Amino acid sequence: MALLGAVLIKLFFHDLSNLDHLYRVGAFLGIAIIAIAVSFIYQKYLRTDRQ
Repeated sequence: MALLGAVLIKLFFHDLSNLDHLYRVGAFLGIAIIAIAVSFIYQKYLRTDRQ
């Protein structure tokens, strides 16, 4: 999770600053889709239920 967070911070601050406005919007949408997919995968396969 820490590695994913570090990659997202680098992506926001370094990589997206070099893009034009339209490509930046597309990149944000792509990041949102990937983040949603990762959260569903985490909830379904990796989380252990502690009761």
